[in-house]
Amino acid sequence: MSLTESSMSLKDFSDDPGRALNDLAEKHQPTLLTRGGKGVAVVQALDLFEAEQEEKRFMRAVVQGLVDLEKGRDFSLHEVKQRLGLS
Repeated sequence: MSLTESSMSLKDFSDDPGRALNDLAEKHQPTLLTRGGKGVAVVQALDLFEAEQEEKRFMRAVVQGLVDLEKGRDFSLHEVKQRLGLS
């Protein structure tokens, strides 16, 4: 998704923020705010922002897990159960 697909001037945003926020919720994509034709900020619906943040956290955890495996920092299911007092 390119931010140029959804852009709005800062003036239009400030003139009618309610409409702009409704557009954000309907489009489910970030909107580039511009001043003088140049991008100055990005706004997006909170649910989209939170979902993207969760996806980033998940991907970082996956990468960290792969690094741990490469460095031999892994445990068998039996070892994990023992450490958690489940066996």
